[in-house]
Amino acid sequence: MGKKLKNIGLVLFSICCTIGFSTGVSALTLEEDMKASDITIEDGMTIDGQGKYKIIGQLNIKNGESVTIKNVTFDGENGSTLHMLYLTNAGDIVVDNVNFVGYEKAGIYGIFMSSLTVSNSMFDANNTSGLVDEEFPGHGEEEQMKRSAAGIDLNLGNNEFGQGVVPTLSVKSITISNNTFKNVVVEEENQADSTAGAIKIKLKNSDYLAEGVSGINNIRIEENIFENNFQDLVIGTDTPAGATNSRTNTGNLDILLINNDAMIVTNNSDVEEPTETLDGNYKLNYTDNKKYELDDNLYYIVDEDNIDAFTDEEMAAVLADTDVAGIAVTYQGVSFAISKETLLDEDLGASLDDFDIVPSEETTIEALKQYMGEDVMFYTVSGIDLLDDGMSVDISDLGEEFVGTLYLYYYDETNGLQLVSNPNNASLTFDKNGTYVLSATNLIPSTPSEETPSEEVPEVPQTFDALGVYVGIGLVSLAGIAGAVIYLKRRNA
Repeated sequence: MGKKLKNIGLVLFSICCTIGFSTGVSALTLEEDMKASDITIEDGMTIDGQGKYKIIGQLNIKNGESVTIKNVTFDGENGSTLHMLYLTNAGDIVVDNVNFVGYEKAGIYGIFMSSLTVSNSMFDANNTSGLVDEEFPGHGEEEQMKRSAAGIDLNLGNNEFGQGVVPTLSVKSITISNNTFKNVVVEEENQADSTAGAIKIKLKNSDYLAEGVSGINNIRIEENIFENNFQDLVIGTDTPAGATNSRTNTGNLDILLINNDAMIVTNNSDVEEPTETLDGNYKLNYTDNKKYELDDNLYYIVDEDNIDAFTDEEMAAVLADTDVAGIAVTYQGVSFAISKETLLDEDLGASLDDFDIVPSEETTIEALKQYMGEDVMFYTVSGIDLLDDGMSVDISDLGEEFVGTLYLYYYDETNGLQLVSNPNNASLTFDKNGTYVLSATNLIPSTPSEETPSEEVPEVPQTFDALGVYVGIGLVSLAGIAGAVIYLKRRNA
């Protein structure tokens, strides 16, 4: 009897395993165009249109399901559908290679979700141009205005349409990358009051935020194309419960802009000039009055325009920002960059003590003494590895009196004298420790394979010695800025 029970147990275990494997994550692969109302949403499912089929009408995700949607076209049939993908209460949503066309108000409209990733997709809002919001029910607004058209409209925490049980708002991340947004246009008579935009993000009601959550701090908008839009990014508002259309606060939203087309960005706070065009990389959080401009490596840019405002408070905020990778300084013709990893290194103070670029008219290296002359300057560099990619000096920024042909060489015992800065470039680069030679003339004889220019080398001004001193002073000044960075970092630790 015991043996029979054991055998029956093994059979039942085998059946359970078979059932388990056969009912894994569900998938819906379209074999023809399909109405959204005929799709049953299941948690963890993937909907695949195979790049040739459509979903017609609005698809609503409302019970916390996580869904991946790819290779399909959402079609609102010439404006008969308000929103194409409606995230009433969603889990983790992934949208990849999806076309949104024919919708009346927005391709994606999101209220509650755990995360949202939208990539490689296209939003064409050409059916929204005539949209006018009538009097908003229950809010006593008499003015008609076109305000809601969008490619993606994230109205986070909005519960004014009565979805029932209110989910807790805690968004892990929002990533919008490599998409095209076009044709969000507004008729001229409605432009003054319009909030229409290709991407709209607002924290509608912060009362719905989860306990301990202050806002949405991981929004990344990257490498998107914007064509023919009234506005490309609209940020705002944090509307108090029971009210609408407040323009007093954008809500606590951290937004990172990377490698997008130039963007028309509107901050719907109570400011004098809410709309501006941003071309480049930026970190935004208007609640914190934050607008960092970043370089291609996401280094915070310090230059003549903002160096006076680079206070210890600003430094502390920069170092605390997880999206800022370091600091890039360009000042008085001298440039360098320091990674945040280096800035936060406890041994940075000792490294900074080793940093030095000392110019002199003489050298102690026997092999270089043959080059000593009136138009030759020697540099001893140490601690340069503190800086990412070394340090560069833009001669053109130092003034017209320094314009001329200059050769910068690096010397080591193995390879001898090596040209490191092309004389036709205005930038001198120090990227490693050791000895450098700056000369008004070419110190390396031409080889037979090289063509010798027939014209004379342009005359270098008689201020060459002053140039050496000026560059040396400039580099020391920049070292002082680096030192100030360390001071500020430690002061705010």
